[in-house]
Amino acid sequence: MRTLLLGTSLAFLTLSLIACSGDDEGDLTPKTLEVGDAKVTPDRGGSVVVSVGDRDLLELASQGPIARRFDWSYQGSTALFTFNRDNEQAVQLEYDVGGVVALGGEVLVPLRASSGFGGEEALFGTVHFSEERLGTTRIRVELSAGYDSLALPIVCTPEASFYGFGGQYNAIDQRGEAFDLFVREQGIGRDPSKPYGFTNGGPHTTYFPMPYFVDARGFGVYWRTDHRSLLDLCQSDPDVAWIEVESGEPLDLLVLHGPTMPRVIEALSEEVGRPTAPPSWAYDLWVGSQGGRDQVLADVDAIESAGIPAGAF
Repeated sequence: MRTLLLGTSLAFLTLSLIACSGDDEGDLTPKTLEVGDAKVTPDRGGSVVVSVGDRDLLELASQGPIARRFDWSYQGSTALFTFNRDNEQAVQLEYDVGGVVALGGEVLVPLRASSGFGGEEALFGTVHFSEERLGTTRIRVELSAGYDSLALPIVCTPEASFYGFGGQYNAIDQRGEAFDLFVREQGIGRDPSKPYGFTNGGPHTTYFPMPYFVDARGFGVYWRTDHRSLLDLCQSDPDVAWIEVESGEPLDLLVLHGPTMPRVIEALSEEVGRPTAPPSWAYDLWVGSQGGRDQVLADVDAIESAGIPAGAF
């Protein structure tokens, strides 16, 4: 019932967008629409740009999203998982930049495909742009039929950089990398000369993956999901980065405007929450000792006698 209702509402919305844009079919000039303090500009080439002032932040690439269906399985008895997708079907959608409208405080961009999954009707949908809070733009992608993953392409300009993604150990800027985000055993070593798995980790195995990156130009992107994400950061195509989430839920991203790194991090913490400040002793010297109870107590006495301000022992 949920899929049927979503498909019905999207069909009504798509027809409404076509009706609203029908008078301008001969006008190919990109129309910039405002959403909060940001602007959304559809390009004649098929891409959609989110900008603030004179800064272009995120540009959705003209290739358009790809929806996939597949049979999913995994292996990994030691939490160094590998994942398999069988019987995969893919449907490519494109942005109907001529049908972009502002409605109810949102900017709506229709999505269309020439086909559906198997013998189903052609897939369609809508990309919603809205202001989540001051200094952010929410991008939500909804489709008319069910899927197992949804991938969103973004333009990879020469200046683009990708810092973040939680605990990563191979590099700081992940541009040129392709990897997934999923909690794993990190491995006892990451020896590239040895096969991945059992005890040997890989370049991106981590206890703390995070669906977030910050661009050195002063903006960030966080996507709301608890599911596995697959990233191709301008590796297979130097002009395009892909964010794919293995979930049947709408793809939900938050663009953090910045314009500085501290402001991006502040906006991220407004979204995910901020930690409680630790007690004052946590900032003092921590001392480790071994050798049994008597030795440890003797070390404590020696440190206190010397007036060393240790906060933890």
